[in-house]
Amino acid sequence: MGYKGNGPGSPWLLFLLIIVGSLLGTALGAILGEYLSFLNISQSIGFPTTTLDLSFARITLGLQLRISIATLLGALLAYMAYRKL
Repeated sequence: MGYKGNGPGSPWLLFLLIIVGSLLGTALGAILGEYLSFLNISQSIGFPTTTLDLSFARITLGLQLRISIATLLGALLAYMAYRKL
């Protein structure tokens, strides 16, 4: 059986920490990018927007992620913090 709950071992906590760590890493990369330019080396992944036009509704879907060295470092630090819990 998988883990159920919201305690320190929760997969939801891991997900939240990685998202927050990635955001903080990206923000720090933007701030420190002038001095440490390698932090802003990035790659975009995803798929372009696609529109499904039905007669009564129009749905637009798309996803694109821009991942930089700073983003990866933030996510890695968040994962390490999660392991310490």
